[in-house]
Amino acid sequence: MCEDYDKVLENKISGYCNSLNKKWTSSKRTLNVFRKYNEKWLNLNFNIGLPPRELHCNLSTSEMSLPSTSTVNVGRPIKPFIQCSDKTKRRKIKSILNENSKDKIIFATKTILYSDGNRAAADLLKQSTEYSPQRALKIKHTYNNRLSVVKPYTADEALALIIDAKLTKFSYSMLRKGSKQRKADIYPSYNKIKESKIKCYPDNYKVNEYGASIPLQNLVNHTAKRLLESLNISDQNLNELKNLHLHFKWGCDGSSGHSEYHQKFIETEVESGIVSMNEKCDGNLFLFSLVPLQLEGSKNNSDSISVLWKNQKSSSTRYCRPIKFLFEKETAFNTKSEVSKIKKEINELKPFEGPNSVKINFFFYLTMVDGKIINTLCNSSSQTCNICKCFPKDMNNLEIIYSLKCNDDNLQYGLSPLHAWIKCLECMLHIAYKKGILESNKRASVEQKNEMAIQKKKIQNGLWVKLGIKVDKVVQGKGTSNTGNIGRRFFEHAKEVSEITGLNKILIERFKVILSILACSYNVNSEKYDNYAKDTLKLYLQLYPWYRMPPSVHKILVHGSRAIQLAHFPIGILSEEAQEARNKDYIRFRRQNTRKTSRIDTNTDILHMFLISSDPLITSKSTQNIKKKNNALCSEAMNLLSDIIETHTTRDLELDSNDSTEDSEFDSSDCSIDIDSDES
Repeated sequence: MCEDYDKVLENKISGYCNSLNKKWTSSKRTLNVFRKYNEKWLNLNFNIGLPPRELHCNLSTSEMSLPSTSTVNVGRPIKPFIQCSDKTKRRKIKSILNENSKDKIIFATKTILYSDGNRAAADLLKQSTEYSPQRALKIKHTYNNRLSVVKPYTADEALALIIDAKLTKFSYSMLRKGSKQRKADIYPSYNKIKESKIKCYPDNYKVNEYGASIPLQNLVNHTAKRLLESLNISDQNLNELKNLHLHFKWGCDGSSGHSEYHQKFIETEVESGIVSMNEKCDGNLFLFSLVPLQLEGSKNNSDSISVLWKNQKSSSTRYCRPIKFLFEKETAFNTKSEVSKIKKEINELKPFEGPNSVKINFFFYLTMVDGKIINTLCNSSSQTCNICKCFPKDMNNLEIIYSLKCNDDNLQYGLSPLHAWIKCLECMLHIAYKKGILESNKRASVEQKNEMAIQKKKIQNGLWVKLGIKVDKVVQGKGTSNTGNIGRRFFEHAKEVSEITGLNKILIERFKVILSILACSYNVNSEKYDNYAKDTLKLYLQLYPWYRMPPSVHKILVHGSRAIQLAHFPIGILSEEAQEARNKDYIRFRRQNTRKTSRIDTNTDILHMFLISSDPLITSKSTQNIKKKNNALCSEAMNLLSDIIETHTTRDLELDSNDSTEDSEFDSSDCSIDIDSDES
């Protein structure tokens, strides 16, 4: 081969090697990457043209048969159109757009789609271009709706919805049927709801014609188990925990005036022996409940106690668990007997052993009780103070009051914050009725009684016209219209109340501050409260020394600071409101959610509804967990809180007294609920 040909061939091979080296280097010397980005270049043929034997060696280089330059990929490879960017695509089709009209391009596109067999895409293009301009928007909207994922309810979530919306089985079935007809099958079948309900029931509960009861050990074990399930604590975190404590408040309340069903009582053996139909009546109810307050514990390597769960709505019925309910009156004998039985069960409780060998100890506080039950348990008269045994004639004598010895054991029952509103309301009203007519403890004459009746009517009308509240109105089957909510509204409008009743405005405002503090869920400084209560007491005695202070008001002003000091939780958290509000749930459950086939079936369904509506896991799925707007504490009330809380803003400090899901209505004598059967 001639020298010129060798030189050209050498240059070609050298160029090929240089090109190969550049591509290999740019691929970071990775074979897979090299093949991916140089696939077309590797598929080219590198043809080396041999010199024809017929030609003379002195032929010029340009006349020789040399390797074709097309065998080497020179420059950047051309990408397929589909792989180009939008900017490159627009540049490449610019000539097509300039040379053809829009209709021609659309028609050509449809033709190509039809010829490729993609008829659906061709029809969509036709629908969106040849019909109404809104047709394309409708097609897009339909497509986006199909992409949205429908999230169905789980069985527990659906059960929580039934409780929140107060649905019956029939109403839930209609709701589910309607959603399925509209292609939204989001509600589970009622059979799955039943399975979820069964998980809410503890073991070994007893039901008879005269009530129902649950062994306390089984109830607290089931409550702790469901609470741990709702918290969803990992196994690793459970292994690190020790000394878990679950705190409860509990209590009882009696009510009357319930519907008496036309169902025959059969003599049945119950806890207290053989009873007959004349001894018990379903028009009376004696209900015992407990509310979990806080789950706390410490880690294995630490002695500091941390709160794992806290009941943010301690006055709500959503965590109010039933211990038992009986068709009995709230008599002194029944109260002492049943309370002693539960106390015995509390003393015999064993720690709950949960998953990963977690043990939970239980602590109980008997605070969900009213003044009548407290007096019964303390063996005290309703006219005397159950703490210091002060008699009515000495209630306004400070020297005697502060010289009496107090029994701190009776402060374990708390201050009954809900009933405190009612008792203070009645105290203010009775002073207003007598003011200017009979300012003494003497018995009123007939003329004075008539004058007081006229003044009472005038005050009632004034409060109704200006504030929209009815006070001291007799309600059939319920006692009077005085309720906790009426008391709150009364003290909230101190200026208007003072103008209507003639009572001192400052005294009304100070009572409002004290009652608000007792109802809040924050720690109260007992020393500051004591000073504030003493000043209020002195103002009361200075203004109205002729009206004997009721024992309930005396207890709040004189012994309130000591009760706050001895309480394990803020006094508002230990409120009895959940127990009182549970009576309305009983009426609704009995009317709407029970079988009327027999008394045992009815009582079984009532107990089941109590358990489901207060189950911790179901409550955690509730859609009503959004915090309601409550009344904020005033600056004067904030000054009575402990130093830890004083840094909070007014918006953060809110009353806990409106937490209950249902308003309670009370009898004026003992604040027990006497509700008519038709009241919802």
